Amino acid sequence: MRIPYARGSFLRSPLAVGVLLALVIATQGVAQAALNAEEWIGNWRTTSSSLRYASLWGACVTAAAAAWAVATPRRNRYAPMLTTASRSAWRVYGAALTAVVGGSLLGYVVVAAYVIWTTQRSATHGTINVLDMLPAAGWTMAGAGIGVVAGRFLPAVVAPVAAATAPYLLPAVGMSVDLSTGRVFFGDLFGLDDSARDYLRPPTELLVSKTALWVLLGVAAVAWVLRSNRLAYALVLAAGFAAAGAFLVAGARYDVPEEYAIKCLGDSPRVCTDRAHDHLLPQYHRLVRQGLGHIDGLSLTGRTVVHSSSLFPNAQRFTETAADPGPGQLIIEITKGYTSPAHEIDPRAFVARLGTGLFFTPCLTAPPQNAASLDDARIRSMMLYGWWLRHHNLPTDGSNYTGEININYATAENAALATRTQAFTAMSDADRAAWFRRNGPTVLTCGDGADR
Repeated sequence: MRIPYARGSFLRSPLAVGVLLALVIATQGVAQAALNAEEWIGNWRTTSSSLRYASLWGACVTAAAAAWAVATPRRNRYAPMLTTASRSAWRVYGAALTAVVGGSLLGYVVVAAYVIWTTQRSATHGTINVLDMLPAAGWTMAGAGIGVVAGRFLPAVVAPVAAATAPYLLPAVGMSVDLSTGRVFFGDLFGLDDSARDYLRPPTELLVSKTALWVLLGVAAVAWVLRSNRLAYALVLAAGFAAAGAFLVAGARYDVPEEYAIKCLGDSPRVCTDRAHDHLLPQYHRLVRQGLGHIDGLSLTGRTVVHSSSLFPNAQRFTETAADPGPGQLIIEITKGYTSPAHEIDPRAFVARLGTGLFFTPCLTAPPQNAASLDDARIRSMMLYGWWLRHHNLPTDGSNYTGEININYATAENAALATRTQAFTAMSDADRAAWFRRNGPTVLTCGDGADR
């Protein structure tokens, strides 16, 4: 009986397997990166670490594919013929493993090209950090090694499933250990580092060490299965040195002071962000101006709009510049989903955040000391915010952004608030503009004396 596909590989078309695997990894990686774009887009530092979205499930796919490929001879019951044939183990499995590893890496190249192309359209400074992208490739090699071992020794039917779960469970176990000990240690060894890069950078030694660690262990696993025991031993020994290097700097992060520098546009109000988010500044400024255009009579002369209350303090602390916020700040957060500050603006959430910054935040940052004044300010804030949402046809059930106040609950529990909100909403544009001209300074400072 002839050994299947004896002239090259037991797979009918290793090239087709590699191309299919590249398509799967590229598709899931691009989809994951796009779904989490608010965490990285437009900033080269965060973009450099965005391959972690692809590597989370990509390593699982690689491991499953490697296990399936290596287990194919046993599943089809011609493994004994391959082992007794006068061919080396590499000639038996080499084409299949090359297809799996090559296809996986090609998929990551596509994801890398996508995130680089997306960010370069809006980034204002910096460049891609290739070293921060390498751990994803290292984790891919580790996934291939896990799959080869599973495919060689586990039951052929179980091997792909078991191999696919390992790259997901190993980082989870490491992170669980870190949580129980209260420090970052084991979780920093994997290629799935999700620590923010906006203002911090990991040590170069960590990136190189953990990439080398997983590449060496993955290749060692392959060498062991292919019966190159001496090579496997040497690679494991080298991986031990790489792990030692990674452990020395695990958990370390360095500040990037220049990312705290302040960038501003316009006047009355002046709109500012830090350098890490300055790619959003033109859009942020435009949306603020558009939103304020809906409030006739409210003057913001001399005020500064910021995306975080810590913007100026951090600039003074890290850049050692005497940044002046001016006579008053309005905090309009840049959020999308659960990310704040985000690298992408959700228009609906931004309109709601603008209302929150105008009508609620002043009473949170500088509340009146008198209890009666505080209660009146709270009701006034809810009245204005309820009008703002209805004016923009936004839901009032607290669904515009995470953590939003539910105006429906507030008005249902407070008849006076419901009445005031209805009356304010029913005002003519001229009367409402006159109200804001009289009471604007009081609203923006959460002071006493606003008209009821």
